[in-house]
Amino acid sequence: MSSALRRAEGGLSVNRPLDAGNMGPKAQMAERSLSYDRPLDAVLSAAPPPPPPVSNTGMMQQVAPSRVAYTRPLGAVSGAPSAPPPQMAQMRASSIAYTRPLDAATAVPAAPTPLVQPAAPSISYTRPLGALTNVALPQRAYQKPLDAQGAPVVATQIAAAGRPYQKPLDAIEVVSNYAPSARAYQKPLDAADDSDYWTDLGHALNGDGASGNQTGLPPVVLAVSSSSQYLFGSQYMPEKSLLTPDEIDAELKNLRDLLDAGFLQAFQYEERKADLIKQKKFAFSSSIPHVSFGELSANVILDSMDDAPHTSSKAANRNVRVFISSTFRDMGDEREALLKHVFPLLQKEYRERGVSLTAVDLRWGITSEQTNNAQTINVCLSEIDRCRPYFVTLLGGRYGWAQPDHGVDELLKRTHDRAAESFPWIRKFSTRSVTELEIRHALLNDMGSETSRRGLVYMRKDAQDEDTRLTHLKKELQDARSQGAFRALGQYRDAEELKRTLSADLMKLLDEDFPAATVPTPLERERQAHDAFQDSRCRVYVSKPSYFSELNSHLLNPTSGPIVVVGDAGVGKSAFLCNWAVRYKRDNPDKLVITHFIGATSASTDLAQTLTRIMQEINSFYQLDKEIPTSVTAMVEKFPEFLAEAGKRRGLVLLLDALDQLSPADGAQDLLWLPTISPDGVRLVLSCQTSPCLNVITKRKWRSMQIQPLSKAERTILISEYMQQAGKKLTPEQTELVASSNQCGYPLFLRTLLEELRVFGSFEQLESKISGYLAAKTIPDLFDKVFERLEKDFVLPANSTNCKEVEKSFIGAVLGLVLVSRKGLAESEMLECLNLTQAYWSPLFLALEEFLVSRSGFLAFFHDYMRQAVEKRYSRIPNFFNDLRRLLTGYWNSKAASEMAAVRSSKDKLSPLAQRAFEEVPFHYEASSDINSLRNFISKPSHFRALAAQAFRFDLVRYVRSCDGAVAIKNAMQSLSDISDMDTTASFFKELGSYEIAEDFYQKALVAAEKVNPRNEVTLADVLDGLGYVQRLRGKYIDAAKTLERCLELKRRLLKEDDGSLATSINNLAIVFRKQGKYERAEELYNNALAIRLKIFGTTHADVAQSYNSLGCLYQDQGKFEIAEKNLMEAIRLRELLLGSGHPDLAMSLFNLGNVYLDWSRFQESVPLYDRALEIYEACFGPQHPYVAQVLNSMAGVQQEMGHYDDAEKIYFRTLQIREASLGSSHPDVALTLNDIAVLYSRQNRFDEAVVYYKRALEIRRAVVGEAHPDYAQALKNLATVYQDLGRYHEALPLFEKTLDVYKTALGELHPNVASACTGLAGLKQQMGRFNECIPLYEKALQIYGDLAGGAPDSDMALTLNDFAVLFFKMQNWAKAEETYLRALDMYERCFGEKHPDVCQALINIGHFHVSRGDKGKAKEYFTRAAETYREIFGANHAKTLHAISLTSA
Repeated sequence: MSSALRRAEGGLSVNRPLDAGNMGPKAQMAERSLSYDRPLDAVLSAAPPPPPPVSNTGMMQQVAPSRVAYTRPLGAVSGAPSAPPPQMAQMRASSIAYTRPLDAATAVPAAPTPLVQPAAPSISYTRPLGALTNVALPQRAYQKPLDAQGAPVVATQIAAAGRPYQKPLDAIEVVSNYAPSARAYQKPLDAADDSDYWTDLGHALNGDGASGNQTGLPPVVLAVSSSSQYLFGSQYMPEKSLLTPDEIDAELKNLRDLLDAGFLQAFQYEERKADLIKQKKFAFSSSIPHVSFGELSANVILDSMDDAPHTSSKAANRNVRVFISSTFRDMGDEREALLKHVFPLLQKEYRERGVSLTAVDLRWGITSEQTNNAQTINVCLSEIDRCRPYFVTLLGGRYGWAQPDHGVDELLKRTHDRAAESFPWIRKFSTRSVTELEIRHALLNDMGSETSRRGLVYMRKDAQDEDTRLTHLKKELQDARSQGAFRALGQYRDAEELKRTLSADLMKLLDEDFPAATVPTPLERERQAHDAFQDSRCRVYVSKPSYFSELNSHLLNPTSGPIVVVGDAGVGKSAFLCNWAVRYKRDNPDKLVITHFIGATSASTDLAQTLTRIMQEINSFYQLDKEIPTSVTAMVEKFPEFLAEAGKRRGLVLLLDALDQLSPADGAQDLLWLPTISPDGVRLVLSCQTSPCLNVITKRKWRSMQIQPLSKAERTILISEYMQQAGKKLTPEQTELVASSNQCGYPLFLRTLLEELRVFGSFEQLESKISGYLAAKTIPDLFDKVFERLEKDFVLPANSTNCKEVEKSFIGAVLGLVLVSRKGLAESEMLECLNLTQAYWSPLFLALEEFLVSRSGFLAFFHDYMRQAVEKRYSRIPNFFNDLRRLLTGYWNSKAASEMAAVRSSKDKLSPLAQRAFEEVPFHYEASSDINSLRNFISKPSHFRALAAQAFRFDLVRYVRSCDGAVAIKNAMQSLSDISDMDTTASFFKELGSYEIAEDFYQKALVAAEKVNPRNEVTLADVLDGLGYVQRLRGKYIDAAKTLERCLELKRRLLKEDDGSLATSINNLAIVFRKQGKYERAEELYNNALAIRLKIFGTTHADVAQSYNSLGCLYQDQGKFEIAEKNLMEAIRLRELLLGSGHPDLAMSLFNLGNVYLDWSRFQESVPLYDRALEIYEACFGPQHPYVAQVLNSMAGVQQEMGHYDDAEKIYFRTLQIREASLGSSHPDVALTLNDIAVLYSRQNRFDEAVVYYKRALEIRRAVVGEAHPDYAQALKNLATVYQDLGRYHEALPLFEKTLDVYKTALGELHPNVASACTGLAGLKQQMGRFNECIPLYEKALQIYGDLAGGAPDSDMALTLNDFAVLFFKMQNWAKAEETYLRALDMYERCFGEKHPDVCQALINIGHFHVSRGDKGKAKEYFTRAAETYREIFGANHAKTLHAISLTSA
């Protein structure tokens, strides 16, 4: 192989060690002989790099330093007159040219992460209702001991209650999921847990002995158990699902007696009473609770989840609806004052706390159409239930709509009778007004209820009652108040006094529920939205115990991997997982359980925001302070580390539902971000349907759990149960028709169908209606029929709104706004956007109750099939959805204009109104392809500041790319002079990958910082830090070194010597010095950083391990392999101890040590290290991840060095496939592999093929880093070298010359890359016969290497001496040639010892020199020594060994 070829190899991407603080795109694609050990980088795609992290424990978030292409030709190319035989040139700097190892993450945290974390609260973040973390549920339900006097009384009361109180609050299967009040999740007792207690109690109550009752329950309990199992979630099939209203009333009375007798505690009374009130509401309700049907079989359990473990509450939902009850004609001034003055001010106040406040006043604009449809009372009472516990009533002199003293109001009678079907208690009050019925329903029927206790009642002073019934009502209210009911019962003179009084009273109520200090963070709001989604699937659920057992058994096995719940859409996967999760959290309160339902929120489908949320939850629960990256690539790298951190504490169960709904952006559905093997202590529970995700899961051979459709028998049981709850019944023929339909095997289809049948009014036409719905073969088709029915039921009168979208389709506008909105819409936003009154909205809202859910106060679809159906049906209206988007952007631009314009810094806290506007407006511009409006919006300075904040950073990057908005933002921000603006803009463009623009803004920020406030050294240091970072990424190492030295000088003054962030700055400067080849300076700084970390953290800490890793990489750069080995082995020891045997950081150090052995020609020792690193990376990231490609590239290099070219080629092309698939065809890492393939072809004399790959690599680098970057120069040198090998000298010459110029400009005169370029140019001129021009080039190279080495042995100097010796030989200066060859041999032996391939090559070169001088005896001595050494290194049959042996006999 010619020396020119070796020079080409010298230009390849031999990975220099990655260092801390280096997170940008691979800043040096410069390569040496092979890029198989190219460092892993934080930026694994063409996406912009993340900013420098604060934490150093992340994985591979670095860039290789610049000292990369030290390899130069070992000898001149043969062929010139009087040249030695070509074999003289067969020497390489090392078999593998200083394989660049990976270094640690980019920075240390400002404060150390303690190895022993403080204990997290004993309750998980999902505890409902803001429950206290340490308030235990009583060990025994109703545990007050009975005494002789108390027993008979209690026995009587229990018998009268007719209810077995042994299971308080909730169903047996469900109660332990949910603590409705301030209690932790202690599991309550069930029959199995406490049978002895109940047996004893039964004997005590009934006076019997141990015989006769074998159930463990007292006889009085046995007498009622068969009729009450549904309420208590019995394991038996219910005989009677619901109590009648009269039974509930009786039981409510008995509950009070039990409380008074001391048998119940107050909280138990309140919770059981709430349960009964809900049962009463739904006894004949117009709105049946949602039923999520799982499978049903002989051992099915029907759980009522209404009282079960919900995780949301008023505070969690933060969606407040206040019902205002009043008469219509005499309350105009009061309602005007409330709706136009009081509530707008309260809405603004509580919007700041993340609360959506809606006033529900059904007297405001009630229509004659609704009145004539006899819906008034039904709608009013239903709305009161939706508004609980917030109720305000105003009473003047009018009594309201009521039956007259004489005669009958037929319309009111019809209205009353219709409402009595849902609220049977009103039958006793058939002559009372609608207003009185509202007051009774909210306040007087149950004065112990929360609504009654918190009710606000106001009476106008001096009002003359027009009806004695009004007088009696007021007296009853006053009596109730004297008994402690209501929060306020006040009088007012006029509307102004009412405004003041009601405002103060209502604000007190809201302050109790939503204190100013409890404003939810973005993480809490997202968590609440997922909890709300979970609750919506837990109202009534038919469970199959085998599913729960299968999943729990899997998780109990510590060696089992992820489990995937699979099944068709609509079959009940989400419902099962929601119910399972609630129970699992109850039973494991100390374990972190993260439930992430993809599709539940707009953010949940985005990979970056999903990973961010999971990492934030881990930080929050375990009280960590780990930095979360801002780029997807860096997040993917960090994600396994966060999982491992949770696993080594108290563990983590991560539930990811509906993986198939992830956005395909960022390769989310390839699942490269999801570890193949979970870290110890981490369990993954997933669900998926047919999709690319499922294909990946299948290949990974993870265990799957199939959710099956309902059988016909199960459908039959559920049809009966559901209709029974509604007080209706299908005939056997109708039941058979529904149960026989295959579509009804899907619970969602069946539930939707039954709900439609429930609200259908004509029994005679019912069978025809069933057939019509069953004509829908898919769930979206069924929803389409539901929408068709709603469109007929809800038609707005003419001129009822001025919204043209509503005029096109009332139902379509409502559902369409939910569809197109990013996060859903709050109820108040919906009303304002569509210009609707509450009277028009409430009936529709009630009708849509089964199809919409509230997630953090925003209306969203219950199921994705709803979204699909809405999209399909209403896309038929031309431009309908874009019209709705324009409606929303107009609404937000108008409503929040002043608040959006007021943003002065990216650090400003946005008002909730501005937050919503920035969430929605640019999103809708992008969705409607309104590119100009999007560009104009994001480039307004105040808008840019807000969007550049962390909460919107991902969105802003996407918006800029979709509308090509970078130039507009640059132009808009250039005219501003505020330092904060410049720093924000620079930081954003750095993340965008526009380093030139970023540097420009950092320079302006620096000038402003020095001019405006030079004493603010903290700001100045921050600006210098950012500037130095982008200068380094641009390859401007001289400028970067000056900037970072100044930054470090400031920080030394500002910070204590043992401050962790000081170590970070020191480390960052060390990287630059290493890139400049100033190893002595770099070593000093690395050791300084290590000393600080040892002082802060002690000897056993991840940051200390990172320092050892960095030093190992540095020593590898210098060829000090023994010291490099020791440091890397210490890094490996610490990382395995601290992070476990499967952590990616451990793999990084293993990989680095493998690279050292590769450089050291200890090939067999490198192989197991690479194998282990590969195993970890594949387990963490899957087989198609860039890190896997990195290790494969090194493995190919080993094969190449051992002469196994076919094997090397196969591995290189597998590497190329992975990198192109995961990073894109224009990524720098792709250029590295292309380079390596070119090297491989050059070694095989396949030069024409090599040229093709070198050119492809060159074009990628030109596009990525520009022509002034060292990486581009290295690519030029590679191409020049292959031209040299092809004899195309005149094409090679300008490329070598440009390479030298770029290196000098970017790196300075004293840099090893400059020396390498000098030897490359000298080698070419040597072949061209321009010998005298070569001498100064070689001398310049030797001077650089000597100065950098400081007298120490240096392999690069040895290589240059060898090439210089070849020149002297060609010039027939025999004495000088022999002297220089011997100097080269001595230098190699001092660098590597006598047993190294490069030493062998030096021996062969000297042997050839003596052959050419006619001294064959002397030559044989050198050839023999080389052959023996090759045999020890490679074995007797290796090509190099055989070649050396052949020389000895020649």
